[in-house]
Amino acid sequence: MAYFYHATTPENMKSIMNDLTLKADAFGEVFLCKEPLDACKFLAIWGIARIDVIEVELEESDVDESHDHSESFFQCKAYIHHGDIELKGEEKITEYTFDFSKKSGLSCAAAGQTTGSRRRRKKKEVRREKERGGGEPDG
Repeated sequence: MAYFYHATTPENMKSIMNDLTLKADAFGEVFLCKEPLDACKFLAIWGIARIDVIEVELEESDVDESHDHSESFFQCKAYIHHGDIELKGEEKITEYTFDFSKKSGLSCAAAGQTTGSRRRRKKKEVRREKERGGGEPDG
């Protein structure tokens, strides 16, 4: 068994965790990397500043190296899993925030959480809403 990482937007991560499934794309593949920041590269190149990365444990024999990304450009290897990946609901999710402003150069901050704790997520949502000047979010 080995750990692999899949990056997506926070909005997509909510759907993934609601379904407890990392769904394959139209070609039946889920893209992965062996390092969380490597997984972020494939979204950051599009200027996406907030990226969630989920850690999944898979049999290495269930994952193939992908050759449709330039390893020399991205400075990492990409991997594919054929088909959906079923989740347990206890996977580690790390939220990365990238600053692309010219003043700061490229910087990154990360905050990790385990999805098994809805209470922690709810507190985080309340804290974010209060920081924006509102009360508790609906739901």
